[in-house]
Amino acid sequence: MRTRSIKSSNAMILPALRAFIAAAGLATLTLASCMVGPDYQRPAVETPAGFKGAATQPSTQPSTQPASRLGRDWWRLFGDPNLTRLEEQAGEANQDLKAAMARVAQARAIVQSTRSQLFPTLTLDPSVTRARTAPGRSGRASTDTRVQIPFDLTYEVDIWGRVRRATESSRAQLLATTLDVEVIRQTLQADVAINYFSLRSLDAQAEIVDRNIALFRRQVEITQKQFKVGLVSKTDMLQAQAQLEGTATQAIELRRQRADVEHALAVLVGRPPSELSVEILPLDLEPPSIPSGLPAELLSRRPDVAEAEANLVAANAQVGVAKA
Repeated sequence: MRTRSIKSSNAMILPALRAFIAAAGLATLTLASCMVGPDYQRPAVETPAGFKGAATQPSTQPSTQPASRLGRDWWRLFGDPNLTRLEEQAGEANQDLKAAMARVAQARAIVQSTRSQLFPTLTLDPSVTRARTAPGRSGRASTDTRVQIPFDLTYEVDIWGRVRRATESSRAQLLATTLDVEVIRQTLQADVAINYFSLRSLDAQAEIVDRNIALFRRQVEITQKQFKVGLVSKTDMLQAQAQLEGTATQAIELRRQRADVEHALAVLVGRPPSELSVEILPLDLEPPSIPSGLPAELLSRRPDVAEAEANLVAANAQVGVAKA
């Protein structure tokens, strides 16, 4: 017959641990107000009441209605399906935007890691040993099982608010990193729109140059006939030919510029240049009506301005960390 005996050298771990955590929590609450370092105060900035020149140019006076929040899809105001398709592809495939999103996940993990210093750290190293003794005089064997749970509990009381200031700084850095994603997204969208409308502008210029080439070619034919009958000199005929060849050179240059812009669009949307082809479509759109607002309100929408303030908050909190 086998008998088992279980021994624990840490039978009083849980009650002591509960008491320690309760005492640590009480100490933390008591010392919660003991944070050194300056609290962030937003600098006072004077904002203009209206746009410059609004009094002398009534047509440019901002509307009294609240400005429309265009959001991320501001480019839909143009109503161009080709632009919409390119913008969506760029948002899904651009590597710079994906890298910025990964940095947001990294910053979020840093916040959690920094905040974890506010809580106790418990390190356990459990072990189980089992030994079996040979049968004694009674003829019975016995098995002895020993369970040991040694632990190391450490806790740093955040008396001067070092950890709390560090957490404040890391949260501000998280906000700045999140806003940096919006900066990259808006820059990407603007680059796509600028290149797309540059492409369409080149198409419009090429259309005009092609019409001029047809006119100059007709002029050369007429000049050659006039030269044969002696109505014009050879110089006039050569000038007409030079004008035709110069205009044809402009058409070649416009096609080269169009290829360069199309390649730039391919890079922005994350595709090889050989796989992207934008149809030839001369620019004929009317500029959309963009809702106006106050200058200060326009500034508040800019993520780069908000990102700069978030970095300022993080730097301000680091002063408290250094003092602590």
